[in-house]
Amino acid sequence: MVFAEPRSVTEVDAQIGEAIRLRRKGLGLRQADIAEQVGISTQQFQKYEAGDSRISASLLFRIAAVLDCAPQEFFPGRPKQKPKRASPDDVMGLQLQRAFERIRSRRERQMVLALARRFSESAPRAKR
Repeated sequence: MVFAEPRSVTEVDAQIGEAIRLRRKGLGLRQADIAEQVGISTQQFQKYEAGDSRISASLLFRIAAVLDCAPQEFFPGRPKQKPKRASPDDVMGLQLQRAFERIRSRRERQMVLALARRFSESAPRAKR
């Protein structure tokens, strides 16, 4: 089997970028949201999604974590499944998690946690 030059972009890179784009859109997230979370520019993230740049394994792992899936979900040859559309509650949960992670103050994190606990204690119990 003959492979392309190690640093050249291949069809696999384009397919991985497309899979990332589909997952991101399914979750209702913006490119800028993901780029900020993984520590790259929005422009660089756009190149990855377009398949114009290769993604390192460590960056792919970080992107998968932000998109709440396993890195192997992005590789070609996986069974074709319709991307799962996240519910509004799933999206809100991810947004809440990301916002919480950006709070630097331990005291402010504790305040947010106390508020969430107070709301959850006063909410009616869901029937199972």
